[in-house]
Amino acid sequence: MRSDVVLASNTSALSIDAIAESLQHPERVVGIHFFNPVHRMQLVEIVRGTKTDATTLNTAIAFVRQIGKLPVLVKDSPGFLVNRILLPYLVEAVRLFAAGYRIENIDRVMVDFGMPMGPLRLMDEVGLDVAEHVAKELESRLKHLGPLNDTLNKMIAKKWLGRKSGKGFYDYQSGREGKTNSELGDLQPAEPEIANEGDLRDRLVLSMINEAARTIEEKVVEVPEDADFAMIVGTGWAPFRGGPLRYSDHLGIATVVSRLNNLRDRVGTYFAPCQLLAEMANRGGSFYPERNPIPSAETEPQFEKGRHESDA
Repeated sequence: MRSDVVLASNTSALSIDAIAESLQHPERVVGIHFFNPVHRMQLVEIVRGTKTDATTLNTAIAFVRQIGKLPVLVKDSPGFLVNRILLPYLVEAVRLFAAGYRIENIDRVMVDFGMPMGPLRLMDEVGLDVAEHVAKELESRLKHLGPLNDTLNKMIAKKWLGRKSGKGFYDYQSGREGKTNSELGDLQPAEPEIANEGDLRDRLVLSMINEAARTIEEKVVEVPEDADFAMIVGTGWAPFRGGPLRYSDHLGIATVVSRLNNLRDRVGTYFAPCQLLAEMANRGGSFYPERNPIPSAETEPQFEKGRHESDA
């Protein structure tokens, strides 16, 4: 390569370090991860490999800004940042469906929380085959996720891939737009569990909070502002709640840990709070110390400057 060439990958699953390891100049390899649909999504993850140098990072950040996108700097790690935080949420939504919870209830509780759409609708938009592929790619690298069930595989085998195939969790065929897929009954228990909205919300929201905290613990990002910024811009996370980490401050870290421990005991060990959350609960810590941790639905949220604004 020429001395001024940067090798950038848009991969969402492959390791930047793995791509760089056989090259003569691994310092010039970087991830520039766009989100679909690219023309609408503003967030771009700039993925720093172990050997990626500052010149390469600055070039990538400048390029992303030049095309009108918003960069966030992340460390090379499984799923990078946004997909990693989303994955436990999507996996848990499928577990809830397989346990008998109604599709409408699973999605509605998250729309009521402030998300632009529920997790099952989101998977339909992404494509169930894409969601299953990413989950499989990351399952072996993120052991704490717990076992995946085979619901998506069964749907994929029936060619129910989501909106692009006409059916997924919802039916997108003419005249049925917005209705749930009436043929999914065989994939659920005969007697669905009674939905408890608080329990549904905790299982979905706390799965994201726990994973977001892990990204801080593992230094995937350096500051909580970056994780919150990325989730708001990259997924539409309810802006008035300030992102998963700011919202965890609002709930109280001790409350978050207590609820996760309860879910761990009742549902599965994959809800065990990460070490960082447990330590913060013990010492009364927060992600935003000496700042207002309680976002208001009635006022425009104020986000502090994070590394996404200052790393050029």
